[in-house]
Amino acid sequence: MVISHRAFQATAVACVSLIACFCTAASAGERAVHVRGTEVLVPMAQYMAETYMRDHPGSTIVVNGGGTFKGYKSLLDGTADIAMVSSSEQENVNNLFSKDSPHLAKTVVGYTAIVPVVHPNNPLQNISLEQLRDVFSGSIKNWKQLGGQDAAIVILIGPPTDGLTATWKQRVLGEFHSFSPKGVVTGADDRVRLVARDTHAISFISFGDLHARVKSLSIDSRKPSADAVRDGSYPLSAPLVLLTASPAPPQTQHFLNYFSTPNKRLRVSGIVTAETRD
Repeated sequence: MVISHRAFQATAVACVSLIACFCTAASAGERAVHVRGTEVLVPMAQYMAETYMRDHPGSTIVVNGGGTFKGYKSLLDGTADIAMVSSSEQENVNNLFSKDSPHLAKTVVGYTAIVPVVHPNNPLQNISLEQLRDVFSGSIKNWKQLGGQDAAIVILIGPPTDGLTATWKQRVLGEFHSFSPKGVVTGADDRVRLVARDTHAISFISFGDLHARVKSLSIDSRKPSADAVRDGSYPLSAPLVLLTASPAPPQTQHFLNYFSTPNKRLRVSGIVTAETRD
């Protein structure tokens, strides 16, 4: 079964209401499992929660987004049992840990391509990793430096607490570069909307958030696709990870085991599941 990322987002409110009903009906002896983190994994997690509760009457799984950093923070402060993360460990996460923080167990459930996007009328079709670094660090400031119009480049980036942004910074900018101070920080949906109306804008989003209103660029002549992520030929992809305290409470571990079973996991548009990549 394949379902679009956008379709799931459109029904998020209904899903939350459905889960709230399950919370009310859950037996007193069954502890709810709270899952929180990256929006990229919310569609898959919502589906897994619904099928798990259907298969295990009386169980309660509550799924919320909020971003990778929120997932880490909620797991460490005890308000979530499972954190959904769309990056390797982030620099700004380190200050959340103390000597009393629990040991965390990691389960990789998939990968998603991170895609540079521009307005459909932008003539650029391909960009190199080096050019991306120079654009997002501010070294390249004008589209004419890339063979385009004589116009200033408008840079749109995600919040520093976002996992995809952290991965982009790590993989594109590297250790010795930072985002341009002129970069505008905003969420993924707003970046799509702003790029769609500004012919001079550039940003990055997950493969599952690609929309007809924007144009994706190939990187070093490699186009983003599930196959390219699967075989590792696409240069920018982020791991999609579930984090739990180790050892996890029984209810949490049981849902995690269910989520990690390959034949139960939903194939969401834009996500390459871990077992198909391996």
